[in-house]
Amino acid sequence: MSIDRSSPGAGRARTWRIALVAAAGIIVAVVCVAIRPRPTPTPVAALRLALATPDELTVGAGTDFPFGLSLAPDGRRLVFAAAKAGAVQLHLLDLTTGDTQPLRGTDEGVLPFWSPDGRAVGFFAAGKLRVFRFEDGVVSGLADVAAAEGAAWHPNGDILFVQTSGNSLVRRQPDGTIVAFTTLAPGESGHAHPSLLGNGRDLVFFVQSSEPTQQGIWLARYDNPSDRTRLVRSDAHGVALDDAVLYSSDGALVAQPIDVERRAGRGRPVLLGASVGRSPHHRLFATVGGDVVVFGAPATSLRELRWVDRSGTTVGTVGEPMDAWDVRVAPLDARVAVARVDPQLKTLDIWTYDGTRPLPRRISPAIDADEAPAWSRDATAIAWVSGRRAVTVRGARAELPEQMLRKFDHPVRVSDWSDDSKWIVVSEARPDTRGDIWLVPATGVGEPTPYAHSPFNEVHGVVSPDGRWLAYASDESGGFEIYIDAFPSPATRARLTVGGGTEPHWSGDGTELFFRRGAEIYAVRPDFAGASPEATVIERLFTTSADLRSYDVNADGIRFLINIPAEATAPRPMTVLVNVRSLLPSAP
Repeated sequence: MSIDRSSPGAGRARTWRIALVAAAGIIVAVVCVAIRPRPTPTPVAALRLALATPDELTVGAGTDFPFGLSLAPDGRRLVFAAAKAGAVQLHLLDLTTGDTQPLRGTDEGVLPFWSPDGRAVGFFAAGKLRVFRFEDGVVSGLADVAAAEGAAWHPNGDILFVQTSGNSLVRRQPDGTIVAFTTLAPGESGHAHPSLLGNGRDLVFFVQSSEPTQQGIWLARYDNPSDRTRLVRSDAHGVALDDAVLYSSDGALVAQPIDVERRAGRGRPVLLGASVGRSPHHRLFATVGGDVVVFGAPATSLRELRWVDRSGTTVGTVGEPMDAWDVRVAPLDARVAVARVDPQLKTLDIWTYDGTRPLPRRISPAIDADEAPAWSRDATAIAWVSGRRAVTVRGARAELPEQMLRKFDHPVRVSDWSDDSKWIVVSEARPDTRGDIWLVPATGVGEPTPYAHSPFNEVHGVVSPDGRWLAYASDESGGFEIYIDAFPSPATRARLTVGGGTEPHWSGDGTELFFRRGAEIYAVRPDFAGASPEATVIERLFTTSADLRSYDVNADGIRFLINIPAEATAPRPMTVLVNVRSLLPSAP
């Protein structure tokens, strides 16, 4: 069967059922009014309903993909990514019954989008563009991707998407051929989130640029995408509804009718909602299907950095609630390096927290995005990635200027230093070989050395305390598992986990290796006595029961630092608009 009905559906979400069965009834009523002959038709006003979240599901796929809802072309079904017990999967909500069911084979799926006939759903998972077909429940891989930045399915069978973050749109033809579609203009740093206007002859997509005159929502001809015009400056993408575009204007959701012949807006924008959110990757919290719109309020960005013991019991916190991303604990003490958003400048920067200092210390001075920090083994320096591509290093006291060691052609992340501080371990996301692990000379002299280079994703490499082994996560088996191999030259690779695992971290003495499955933290004890390492005991330590963005462990293997939502940040209901076309002016 195409839908996994082994888990409860109809009884799991009473709030969804009440709101959305009501919505379905309203939609049916609208149809009945439309087909019943009347001498003087009475317009049906748009209606607003609240869409609450099922208690056992956390809608979204972490903070990178907090919305991810997609309405079917007829507006009667909704596919969305949601986490249950930390495991992300796509779910289908039937608006006519209120039933919610998981879709098999869509583990870790994000940013779903529908085929024009409503018989299939595309999505991104494990470095691939995939498709789920409802008639037989089969999931197929369509293309390799290094980043999930939205897609659109054209009536002719083409799929528009981005293979690598920071690049232009490509077009996958029905025969599987992938060709270039848009072209970056000077000053543009990426195209993403395509959406087709009602006739299929035009599309809108988001252009990212540091130039205010370039960033925003652009309109282009499908048969000649170089013929394009910027519709509006925006920090989030636009969603097409017939010949109108929904977008965020000063935080409000508006619909702008488009005169596609003039390549410009027609009349004034129409207010649909007072508050709409967007993701860190410029994704608008809105989806359209038929005559229905679903949109979400801005998600709070406050996180809490919490110290917990091996049972998950809280034993302390770091700093105040903040918009934190990557966290790393210093090897020799309890200092912490954090990639966090500056509340004033809205830039992502590296800061360190020390229990002996009342205030944190800013390490990265640039205004570009700075992320993925890692401490040197003697804790005197920190490496990170600036602008998604440049491996940068600076002293932990921020006394000397930073030094750029290497700039890659594709996005990279720093994950560790070797025990002798000779190498910095990074992962590069490439469109052809996906995630690869490289060793960058920490002195800046010499070329990077490839360590793991295959058609699969190899990410988050961490060196054992004695410098003999590298643990990392790979999806060679179809899902991410933890592997271990000799270091600095691979020779005796072995798989340590079954059932999933990512983000490994060593204990200070090298006897344990910690990893995560969704929101759960595990420990495995490798045995190095044989020809190749083997796992002995695998122990589940605790679960955060929340959106775990990142974590690390103290050298003693007893205290863990977890990055989770602040306690006062409960999710807000989403809004459903029915008969939204009644709010838009008729075309002349």
